[in-house]
Amino acid sequence: MNWSVLIRVYTMIAAVSVVSLFVFAQQFSDVRLSIAIIAVGTVAFVSVILGALLSINASLEAESRP
Repeated sequence: MNWSVLIRVYTMIAAVSVVSLFVFAQQFSDVRLSIAIIAVGTVAFVSVILGALLSINASLEAESRP
């Protein structure tokens, strides 16, 4: 597995999620904040899955090259 790609993608996902949650926490309150947290978590989860697939794909492509 291509660990450098995986770590880079996960770091970007974590940074964007943290910044988004801080901004939402300052802008929203109560119910809207809960919805925003769920939305950011869902997008982060899907992004983590896609990042893992991209890393696996890069690893397989690197192995198949002569």
